[in-house]
Amino acid sequence: MKIQSILTAFHFAGFLLLLGFARPVFASSDIALADILDANGRIYNPNQWSGSVNFSGYYPVIDSCKGLVFLPQPPLTAGWNALGTGLNTFVHCIAVSGNGVYVGGEFTDAGGNPNADRIAYWDGSSWNALGTGANNLVSYIAISGTDVYIGGSFTSAGGVANTSRIARWDGSTWYPLGNGFNNAVHIIGLSGGSVYAGGLFTDAGGNANGDYIARWDGANWNPLGTGLNNGSQSMAFLGNDMYIGGYFTSAGGVSNTTYIARWDGSAWHSVGGGVNNWVIGITIDGSDIYVGGSFTNAGGNANADYIARLNGNTWNALGTGLNNWVYEIYVLNSNVYVAGDFTNAGGNASADYIARWNGSTWDAFGNGVNGALRFLDISGNDLYVGGIFTSASGVANTTYIARYGNAALPVELLTFRAHPEEKQVLLDWRTASETDNLGWDIERSADGRQWQGIGFRAGKGTTSVAQSYTFTDEQPLSGQNYYRLRQSDHNGQYEYSPVVQVMMPTSEEQTGAFFPNPAHPGLVSLQYDAEKEGDLHVSVFDAHGRLMIHQNQPVAAARNLLQFDFSTLSPGTYAVLLDNGISQVTRTLTIQ
Repeated sequence: MKIQSILTAFHFAGFLLLLGFARPVFASSDIALADILDANGRIYNPNQWSGSVNFSGYYPVIDSCKGLVFLPQPPLTAGWNALGTGLNTFVHCIAVSGNGVYVGGEFTDAGGNPNADRIAYWDGSSWNALGTGANNLVSYIAISGTDVYIGGSFTSAGGVANTSRIARWDGSTWYPLGNGFNNAVHIIGLSGGSVYAGGLFTDAGGNANGDYIARWDGANWNPLGTGLNNGSQSMAFLGNDMYIGGYFTSAGGVSNTTYIARWDGSAWHSVGGGVNNWVIGITIDGSDIYVGGSFTNAGGNANADYIARLNGNTWNALGTGLNNWVYEIYVLNSNVYVAGDFTNAGGNASADYIARWNGSTWDAFGNGVNGALRFLDISGNDLYVGGIFTSASGVANTTYIARYGNAALPVELLTFRAHPEEKQVLLDWRTASETDNLGWDIERSADGRQWQGIGFRAGKGTTSVAQSYTFTDEQPLSGQNYYRLRQSDHNGQYEYSPVVQVMMPTSEEQTGAFFPNPAHPGLVSLQYDAEKEGDLHVSVFDAHGRLMIHQNQPVAAARNLLQFDFSTLSPGTYAVLLDNGISQVTRTLTIQ
């Protein structure tokens, strides 16, 4: 069976009009595609619904047996992947929302979309513009529900008045927040119903006291005390406290607030005595505060080169640190992911611009990227990076934006494949290394959404030696089968592999056509694959629906070559119903 992919230029709107849907696709999301798909992924509409259909999460293919079918969008492969054909210049910020990715920067073309100026949205298959975009650099993106907030050096978003350096997109239109700012916004934080902005501005919406940091209450911009004495670059929240980092050496005139400070809602406080140079990234995990930047000393710890962790009042180094600036930090499952200008992480010379701290050592990602990173974000097992690079480990079209699949897995999965073998499916997978690997639960799904466990394979614990595994699904489903691995650690943490899929013959496909056909009165043959031994009930109807022949044929649990004596039939066209007691198949036979 041959499956041919359909290009993204497929005309969904026109196709739906043929099906009887009244409105254009993507006008709204009245009907989920999953609600009008049969078990084989073919569209049907038994309830005669009308409206627009949301195709997100699916892609169309031409199946030589079934025609047009829609399959769940498969995850990209492990390792580095492109997002379309990339962008035409630098990316400064990324925000993942659901299955989509928002990016901002200096670009004016995203994947061939020339309207995606400085801000764009990747929906899993193509790049989309947000209105007419922004007229200058977008430095930061923050998301709250359906609202997308952007900050940067732009003075107009979508041509809307007062969208200077900060604006909000509601999914269709750009809106101002007050009267905008008088200089660049570098960071936006959302907490407690308020919008916080930091950057190089000294006037926030007409409030001349909003020096480098301000809060939007829904109607006005408000200062935070007397503000900072220089620009802010990073922000994170812990309860009611906001931590801010940047280029300042004083926050509200409080001592030891050099490059990092804490705002409790009414006053500024020192954070561990500060650091000795700029703080560009801040991330909080539990009670731990991770900071990165251009500093080489954190609170007196001279080993905290470009990255440090504050636990209580004590600054800790992460190994021997890095060899250059850190711009962004993300913590997931006790792993610390960093992006920046560095080319060596704790002595690991392969950690070019991106690295992961696993609690004791620094790990690289493939061969890294070929230029500095400005941002990273993680969704599930997928890590997205943006910056000034033009290649991620040599993968095509990874220009300025890329995705690393299975970044969070403590096991480095090299391959995961599924092969149909007669009436079974053979799964095999290989790992390059494993850390604390308890084992693999093998899961199967008919639709890519509802999963059930069908087996388990024990892992190898911790090993740097490549390992191979196999599993046989002895009773796969008829039609589409989706498989994934649930890899578990001894500590209870788990992650999922990419999804692989196999199409197995359905009962319709297991039954061949009569031969010869057309036939002369006499013996006619048919191939029939039976899953179990039993009787096949054969009923022959003429063109008027009259039952002409009814007989039983014994079948074995195998491929059967059946012969029928149709010598009593007159010339004409007949419908032959084959019923095994579980499913029915109809074949057409012509007698000459």
